[in-house]
Amino acid sequence: MTTVASARDQASSLAPRARTLAFATLTVAFVMDVLDSTIVNIAIPAIRADLGAGPVAVQWMVAGYSMAFAMLLVSGGRMGDVFGYRRMFIGGMLGFTLASLLCGVAPTPTALIVARLVQGATAACMGPQVLALVQLLYPPHERVAALSFFGVLGGLTAVLGPVIGGALIEANIAGLGWRAIFLINLPIGAAGIVAAWYLLPGGRSPDPLRIDWAGNALVVALLFALVFPLIEARALDWPWWCFGLFATTVPLGMLLWRHLRRRTVRTGSALMDPTMFQDRSFSNGLLTSLVFAVAGEGSC
Repeated sequence: MTTVASARDQASSLAPRARTLAFATLTVAFVMDVLDSTIVNIAIPAIRADLGAGPVAVQWMVAGYSMAFAMLLVSGGRMGDVFGYRRMFIGGMLGFTLASLLCGVAPTPTALIVARLVQGATAACMGPQVLALVQLLYPPHERVAALSFFGVLGGLTAVLGPVIGGALIEANIAGLGWRAIFLINLPIGAAGIVAAWYLLPGGRSPDPLRIDWAGNALVVALLFALVFPLIEARALDWPWWCFGLFATTVPLGMLLWRHLRRRTVRTGSALMDPTMFQDRSFSNGLLTSLVFAVAGEGSC
């Protein structure tokens, strides 16, 4: 498989127009990813009326995407290092497009929830490859501008998601109603897959870190123990086991931290390096992202 060095040589040989088209392909994938995290919010009344979804099901439809995305994001990036960035990008976009189809034809609230979880998981495979491929396409002195563009675009897309969703529902394309917000991804995803095959450079890390499946499993358990009671407990009249499940987040968090520290020392390939949290810029950026995400969810 092509290494990063040869992939950079391949990318540097691209004509300006070809590089622009490759960047546009990555931009479309990035927009699809961010858009589908917020676009569903405006469709909730229509989905409830059509599928008879209750409040708990609605919360899973909204939160399920972000939860699945967060659970697999780091491992998705590692898989790009191991198996190749373009390969994982195309695989993730294919999965995302198929999951969007399942969302668009979902006959029940449960089917839509499952499809949203799959959509978030496949977005976690596709999303990290966008930034990796940008670094292949552009030399360091041009890279900052390209990455800054994604930062601005991400915030703008998140804000415009409900607006775009509302416009699609109002247009009622082919009588699809709310289903159009998911089915619109089909032609876009298909075009993106073809474009990625022909336009994006191949490449993977010459010395990829191993995938930390144990660490990822602990993250999944931790997020489940945190999110499930928050969504389900009120509808179930706050049973004792919801409080018990929520309480397990403390030992799970401690176990995860211990695992990360031990694996970092032993193999250098933990899910994430705990020492990153000692970097004030990283910690402040993480806190800012958390506040932005909470504010965004709270306004929905």
